[in-house]
Formats: sequence, C-alpha cells, structure tokens
Amino acid sequence: MAVIEKEERLQSSPSAAVEDKLTALQKEIDNYKDVFDSALLVISNEFIKPLTSIKGYMGLLERNFREMGGMAEKEMRHFRKTGEGTNELEVLIRTCARMLRVKKTEQVVGEMKKIRLSGFVDEIQEKYCKHPERFVNEIDKSIPEIRLQSKYLEIALGNLFSNAEKFGGKSKPVRVTAALSEDKAIGEERFLIISICDYGMGIPEDMTKKVFLPFFRVEPSDGGSGLGLGLTMAEDAILFINGKIELQSMAGRGTTVIVSVPAIILDT
Repeated sequence: MAVIEKEERLQSSPSAAVEDKLTALQKEIDNYKDVFDSALLVISNEFIKPLTSIKGYMGLLERNFREMGGMAEKEMRHFRKTGEGTNELEVLIRTCARMLRVKKTEQVVGEMKKIRLSGFVDEIQEKYCKHPERFVNEIDKSIPEIRLQSKYLEIALGNLFSNAEKFGGKSKPVRVTAALSEDKAIGEERFLIISICDYGMGIPEDMTKKVFLPFFRVEPSDGGSGLGLGLTMAEDAILFINGKIELQSMAGRGTTVIVSVPAIILDT
C-alpha cells in the first residue's frame, strides 16, 4: 500500500520525483567521496614507506662514496639535489595526508585549539622552513590567547612560509605580522588577520589570479623547485575553516599574502 501511495505521489509531482533522485544521487556521491578520501589517505601514508627507503639508501651511497676517497663537486651536487627533491616530496605527501586526516576528523571533533599566536608561528617556521632565520616574526606578543581550528591554519601557513622562503629573495627577511578584527566581547568570534610579506621576485599582474591553481608555477629566477601545489593547499586549508586568502604582488618588488580566519578571543 505504501509503495502504491509513493508511486502515485511521484507521478502526480514530477518535481518531487526529481528531488528524490537528486537526494539519492547526493548520498551516493557522499559515500564514494568518503571511500575516495580514505583511499587517498592510505595511499599517501603508503608512499612514505618507499620514500623513506630511498632516503636511507641514498645516505648509505653517499657515505660509501666518501669512504672510498671522497666525491667530486659534481657528484656532491647530484646527491644534494636528490636529497632536496626527496625531502620536498616527503613534505608534499605528509601535507596531503595531514589535510585528508584533518578533513575527516575535524568534522567530528572540531579540532579547536587554544594558541598563543606569536609562539605558534615560530613553531611552524621551525617545522616547515629550512632557514627560519630568514623570517622576522613581528606579531605583537600582547595579542591574547585565541581558539581556532589550528591544524588547518598550520597547513596553510606552513605552505605559505615555505613558498616565501623559496621565492622571497635574500636581500631582506620575510616579515610576518598579525592583528585581530575590531573589538568584541571575550568569547565572541572575530577574524585573525595574518600578513606574510616578502621582497623577492614578485608575480606579474597577469599571473596573480593563476597562482592558486594546482601545478601552476611562476618560474623562479634562482632555479627553485616545486610542484606548484603550495598555494593551492594553503587556499584549500583556509577555505575549510571559512576564511579567505588574498595575494598582492608586484613583479620585482615582492609579494604579500593576507590570511583571514575566524578565531575566538579567550582573554585580554
């Protein structure tokens, strides 16, 4: 009887039938997406294993060459470049896995964390950058303790700092500043605004809208390497927490990236 009533309803209301089909399709898509994300997470973790072996064997080869009488500058340069490439690939894989893991868990537990921003930024620079001394942390230490989805912000800032380190030039340090949006009562949501300013090669105006696309790269004059995913990952991470990311740049003068994310102020 219930089946007959449902069929009569669908026949009498085409829009209801379409709506039911769309709902069923959306559920199916969501199911496949969960499976796909889980598979990507497993694959990302599995990629780390052979990469670790490669790094280990490269270390053994380099040591053996040195014990056999040393290496010429050319061979040393090859080992150095190989090491840099494997390290970069490892960071990329771990970042992808981290983003997938956070995306799956944060929807359930929130992953809200209390941080002191200045120290938080120092930790990220130490973790993601080869030369954290090239950065100047100008974040006011009087900014109060805040609560936010810190894992996403870490992923975004890690990629932005790494990008600034590669392409920000060496004549001046990269400046990092921050501020909170207009005053509100303690416990209310505000926006945390972080600026990363470098004085490097900059980006031509016609390319500024393309740099967030996957695999797009502005060729660096210093021969720097990369797959062109850093800014894409940064943007994705910020969008996950309802923030926004802006880029201001001028060729030959440098680049400033401005990140705004929701945050809750905890004290004054």
